[in-house]
Amino acid sequence: MKKIIFAAIALMAMTFTACDDKVKILQYDELPALAQQTISEYFADEQISVIQKEYDDWGKKYTVLFVSANGIEFNKKGEWREITCRATKVPDGLVPVQIREYVEKTYPGTLIWKINKDTRDYEVELNNFIELKFDLNFNIIDIEQED
Repeated sequence: MKKIIFAAIALMAMTFTACDDKVKILQYDELPALAQQTISEYFADEQISVIQKEYDDWGKKYTVLFVSANGIEFNKKGEWREITCRATKVPDGLVPVQIREYVEKTYPGTLIWKINKDTRDYEVELNNFIELKFDLNFNIIDIEQED
């Protein structure tokens, strides 16, 4: 029994060590140029808390967390993949016009707190806890209300 417990602990330690190699803390100038441009244009007033480079199943990604609790995730090219804003709203210039207009028309007075884009769709979370999903042509494909 002791051997099994020891083996399990050793396996967990190796797993955590392997995970540590996948995350690296970076300086601002180590981000891709497009990511730096996005931050300087849309988050210039934000103070950066930490910048991480991480390797996951889909490749390299960069995560920038701000002191305000806002954050943005970039792909290896520096294109944003996910923006989370709890202290403010997602900057209008980063939200596709079609999505922004849909939200303004359908849910007047609400703020976009989070937007995520991938190869299949856009997911948007509003400050009234409604989650919207759009296809890549900006057609609404799902609406969920959190309780």
